[in-house]
Amino acid sequence: MDLTCVILISNGQYYQTRYSIETLLNNTNCPIVFYFIIISNKVDSRLEKYINHLSEENYIVFEYIIYEESKAILSEIYNDALIQINSSEIFNYTCIFPFNILVDEHWLEDLIFCYENYNQDLIEKKTPGILSIKTDFDKDLELSTIWLSSKDDYEGGAYQVWFRKNNFVSGIMFFKIIDDIKFKNIGAVGFEEEQFSFEYSINGYSNFFIRKQVGVKLPLESEVIFAKKKASNYQAFKNYAIQIAKEKNKNFIHEDEFN
Repeated sequence: MDLTCVILISNGQYYQTRYSIETLLNNTNCPIVFYFIIISNKVDSRLEKYINHLSEENYIVFEYIIYEESKAILSEIYNDALIQINSSEIFNYTCIFPFNILVDEHWLEDLIFCYENYNQDLIEKKTPGILSIKTDFDKDLELSTIWLSSKDDYEGGAYQVWFRKNNFVSGIMFFKIIDDIKFKNIGAVGFEEEQFSFEYSINGYSNFFIRKQVGVKLPLESEVIFAKKKASNYQAFKNYAIQIAKEKNKNFIHEDEFN
């Protein structure tokens, strides 16, 4: 059975983090290995005990790392995690899971099913990159059609998904690690999801939100994990994306898509 490494990133608050973990676990039967990232200047001791308890209950904890807020650079933290996960060579999939999102039954089964049976985007002719679960109404989301090559007549065939014109996803990010695709520290704090989505997109992958699932995003706070999207950082990301697109001689990234 496919094995997924879930990178659960949290601000170290006990009740908030535990609720996220239990919701995640109680709504899937797929095997999961955890990579815990805690970004906090003070971690609740009850959370550390709870994580140790998970190990005792046969939930495998691959890694448990604590970063001080003042020293935490999210893009570098994510990239270090991906390097460790990839070098282990035991995982089929990786899933970045922010602790402010609650998921529904079979959330992971549906992500895996859609990824494994994805044949081809009928419009863009791309292969799957990052899959996500929609958490709220987004006016930028549109329906597109992909093709699922399942033997199950009910599930196979044309299948609609949510996507953004700029091919970006956010929140839960489910993907296979590609060696040359990384999180990069480009001076664009708050735009880590956009930068990572862009790397898959510019390399010819299709990123989208699966149709069957809808999550709930809680109003939780963290200056690092949910950093404010400042105009100066947006400009840094925009400049980076346009420059990379020009270097790769791609014409699907235009400045007006970022406005």
